[in-house]
Amino acid sequence: MCVHSFTRLGGLALPLHLGLTSVGKASRTPGREVRLIACEIWGEDIMSQTGLEAFDSTIQTTNIWLNGIMERMGWTDRHRAYSALRSVLHALRDHMTVDVAASFAAQLPLLIRGVFYEGWHPAGKPIKERHRAAFLEQVRRELRGYPEADTEAVVRAVLHEISRHITQGEVESVKQVLPHEIRALWP
Repeated sequence: MCVHSFTRLGGLALPLHLGLTSVGKASRTPGREVRLIACEIWGEDIMSQTGLEAFDSTIQTTNIWLNGIMERMGWTDRHRAYSALRSVLHALRDHMTVDVAASFAAQLPLLIRGVFYEGWHPAGKPIKERHRAAFLEQVRRELRGYPEADTEAVVRAVLHEISRHITQGEVESVKQVLPHEIRALWP
């Protein structure tokens, strides 16, 4: 018998691990998780959350990123990790040229790429304010609902996770357009 866990994030059910074949019983548990008990039955298709491989894959990859942030920060709240990822991506994006932002986004998983571009207005980018304190303040403002978060630790955790998943060359391209004060936050 296998256990397959899903968690809720912004109204979406995100799988914590993929690879099951048939669903037996579903039950709610604390922490907004839904555990699906499944049995492996050879010869059947692998269970799909969305019915589209591209979406299933990006949901799984996004969970890997969120889990990495949660582990690095010592958090158990997936929404908090999402908020951290979103706020740092937006601050980074606003400090990049349009060309570098597009090149960087091309390496992000589909779902995270959408988060990166959410609400973006490329005119006037990169923003003129180029100091570390202003960058951290932008991240802090976007971390709505988590005022106690150590903003610099959040930035470092997200940048660490980004570095784990995109090419070193792309990381270097992004770092080159950032001011030294902000670049120094990168691991």
